[in-house]
Amino acid sequence: MAHNIPELTRLSRFFTVASGPARNECLHTATSVLWLTFLLTLTTMWSILLGCSLVRIRIHTLLSTCLPFNSAPSFRRQNRLYSLTVVFSVSVQVIATVISGYLLRSTHTGPLIAGFFSRPLPGVAVIWAASVDWRMYGNNAAEVFLCECVYGLASIAVFGGVAVGTNPLRKSRTGYAYVTASKLRLQGFPIARTGAALGVLFFIWTVAVELYGLLREKRWHIRPRRYVVGRILHLLASVLVWVGVLMLTEDYPWARFCPSNHSVARISSVWILVTVLDHLGRACIVQ
Repeated sequence: MAHNIPELTRLSRFFTVASGPARNECLHTATSVLWLTFLLTLTTMWSILLGCSLVRIRIHTLLSTCLPFNSAPSFRRQNRLYSLTVVFSVSVQVIATVISGYLLRSTHTGPLIAGFFSRPLPGVAVIWAASVDWRMYGNNAAEVFLCECVYGLASIAVFGGVAVGTNPLRKSRTGYAYVTASKLRLQGFPIARTGAALGVLFFIWTVAVELYGLLREKRWHIRPRRYVVGRILHLLASVLVWVGVLMLTEDYPWARFCPSNHSVARISSVWILVTVLDHLGRACIVQ
């Protein structure tokens, strides 16, 4: 089918994986969301297995003997090590996201990587699981929570792009109206627009919380409770944007999400390894 709806192409560029020579089967919206939920569940599962304080202390004892983190740190040094865990975790996840984008073999690899940043993240699920015994799982949950706040900021490119693309009052240079119910499936349009609005609100909330903390306390201080609202907004926005855009593109094969089964399996394997590496690395740096 010809690309006769440039507005849809602009909207779906963050999610489109065109069918290749192997005739990849396009995933239905429910199947795609189920796969993203599977990736979210993997991280939550490993957080329960490796995020326990007793396990982290054991890992720290075994691995830190060959690293300069085995001495009892001062309070100032402890804060530096804690910041190092955030940098390490975010860096590992960014690298895994870039690898995932290239494994999907899309013709729009750059925007697709940005789209993968906006997938549903497991921070809310990890916090909920840690609430069973906060003394045992609280430290790991707080680290995961903060890392996601930093990592999730990159998704503003997607949420902003979808917000502009679903604005029915805006006109394109070619004279076509932006995505409207008369052109595309009605049910996906308001879902994507609502998700984009929540995503923009998440970005504003996170930046406001950071500025409030810096202005009031004169230093950067980690308080996970301030980020709870932002993480819930990001989770809802991610689900709504992915579901809405995938529903909008179901009738247009050239704009659909069509990864091969081999790519899906490899990406799932990458995130299993990355999640384990993330938890082991953070446990090695701080208990």
